[in-house]
Amino acid sequence: MLIITTYLEEKIKQKLREQGIVIWLDKDAHYNSYVDQLITRHRQNKFFAPVVAFRGSYLEMLFALESYGNGLTPEPLDISGN
Repeated sequence: MLIITTYLEEKIKQKLREQGIVIWLDKDAHYNSYVDQLITRHRQNKFFAPVVAFRGSYLEMLFALESYGNGLTPEPLDISGN
């Protein structure tokens, strides 16, 4: 799994730098634990962009997204969900 997540992280970083916002759908929830690791790493300043996870509740996701996108310059944001 390490090879896959290393590759995936490089692709996510690349897309975040190119596009700013990345929506990543994981229909079968295979990468939930990896998304949780990215969230934790961002909180520890070890991943440069915030990550918001969708876990079945649109309302919870909207509350989690509330603090992003309010400035003049959009910041990178990864939205991951199943």
